[in-house]
Amino acid sequence: MARLIGVAIAAVIGYATQMFDLVYFAFGYLLICLAYSKAPALRRLTNAVELRRFGKPDLSYGIFLYSFPIQQLLYTHHLTPGPISNIAVTVVLASACAYFSSELIEKPTARLRVLVAKRDAVPA
Repeated sequence: MARLIGVAIAAVIGYATQMFDLVYFAFGYLLICLAYSKAPALRRLTNAVELRRFGKPDLSYGIFLYSFPIQQLLYTHHLTPGPISNIAVTVVLASACAYFSSELIEKPTARLRVLVAKRDAVPA
């Protein structure tokens, strides 16, 4: 609880003094705290949000790969009014790209790996 209060104070001070870097650091720290929290309510939330309906795709690499270019395109073309909306839109778009990348590129490539491994295992 003390961490949450500290993050809120940092965000308020950052906005009040227009030191937006402080707000961004506070937001990042908040995300890390939430990701590693052992609170039962958060565990239920993350279990509910899991993508079981979609075969539980691994979106981590795709989000890593697509988030920066998407974020920069949104910023460069002034498609979002501010940093928070830029982050929100980037998360949605990068997650969608990561899902399709996982389903259409990564999984089929992983299946090909099995075929290559079998071919290499055959003695000459």
